[in-house]
Amino acid sequence: MEPLEQQALFEIAMSVGDGMDMRAMLQTALSVTMRQLGCAMGAVVQTPPGEAAKVVQGIPRHIANNPDLANLCQCLRDGTLTVTDGQPVCIQGAGPQLLVFSLPGFGVLVLGVYGRTYSKAMLGTLALIAKKISAACIACQQIEIIRDTKEKLRAGLEEAREGRRMAEEANRLKSEFVANMSHELLTPLTSIIGYSRIAAERMNEVTGSLNNHLPQQVAAGGANGSGGGAPPAPEFEERARLAGLKSADAALFNRIVVKQGERLLELINDLMDLSMLDAGQMKVQEGVASARILLYTVVNRQSTFAGEKKIRLTSNINELIAKDILFMTDNTRLEKVLDHLGQNAIKYSDGGTVGFSAALNGDRVEFKVTDQGIGIPENKRSAIFDAFRQLDGGSTRSQGGVGLGLALAKKLVAAMGGVIEVASEVGKGSEFTVSLPYRPAKD
Repeated sequence: MEPLEQQALFEIAMSVGDGMDMRAMLQTALSVTMRQLGCAMGAVVQTPPGEAAKVVQGIPRHIANNPDLANLCQCLRDGTLTVTDGQPVCIQGAGPQLLVFSLPGFGVLVLGVYGRTYSKAMLGTLALIAKKISAACIACQQIEIIRDTKEKLRAGLEEAREGRRMAEEANRLKSEFVANMSHELLTPLTSIIGYSRIAAERMNEVTGSLNNHLPQQVAAGGANGSGGGAPPAPEFEERARLAGLKSADAALFNRIVVKQGERLLELINDLMDLSMLDAGQMKVQEGVASARILLYTVVNRQSTFAGEKKIRLTSNINELIAKDILFMTDNTRLEKVLDHLGQNAIKYSDGGTVGFSAALNGDRVEFKVTDQGIGIPENKRSAIFDAFRQLDGGSTRSQGGVGLGLALAKKLVAAMGGVIEVASEVGKGSEFTVSLPYRPAKD
């Protein structure tokens, strides 16, 4: 072998295995090989078992489109061409002559030359260098597999951590929900049972007192010869007065029982609605809705709650009297949405004003509920629409409820084809906007 050939082969051998990135390593090895041997083209073709042969790296850049190389890849896949260790297979195509060397366990090395011949010794040495290229490619693949495995393990570990965090958060929310729900159900139930018992006792006292004393009055009247016309004794008048007071108490207790029963019924209905929405079983019942009537109904219903907290309610109902907005939607569920938004605004406000408004905005009809309450931090604005989550959740929370209102409102609005948006500033208040498609009511 000539000294120049030895020098060329040495340069080629030294270029192999430089780095663990397979494509970069092959680019360097092919570049040096082609320069030292005067090749017109070069490529490394991988032949995975049972798969199509593919060009891993080649020079020039678009060599994969070369017809001779494409035909070679097809022959390798079909098994019509077999390349073994040792001397290369020579193929004369439409372009340069192709020298195909075996890369054991990986594929083949293809060199394209025009009008060049190489000694048998040099080709034999190139075959040995090809084995080195093959070993380097396999090593790079194994390193890539290790890297991928490490990345998958890292991602899996991160996913497991996130899963654990979510599970812990879900468990915390579940515990908080159970505690809140227990409290919210227990309060009206306790009131209903307690006041029902007291009312029953008062009514028994009234009935028993009058029944026990009335026969004595009748007997006394008969003995005096006055019959039923005798005036009642002072003692009977006092008993009747006390009986009237106890009857008034019983009426008050009855109103409390009704109020707490309605509260309990609303809570149960909200739970049922949320479950039906999640199960996809709730259907929108579309009909004609009046923005003016909706606002009037909601404002009137929330006035008692607002009065208890010294909050003034405002609306643009007067504007709507002149020009109402009549549109098609699920009137009952939209009313429930506005009720929940109103309750939420009042609940988290301490005085000030809560406003309700409706207006057309292009092809949308928008309802806004604004308050001057505590506001919502930016990092909590998306979480307020999660079921069973509250802005002041936890054992120290100052407001009632179980965190169903906003979650249910968002799902109901979505079922009607709309969206809820919130804008808020901590310490200044919030504005919730319900935006629905405007479909004018049919005449």
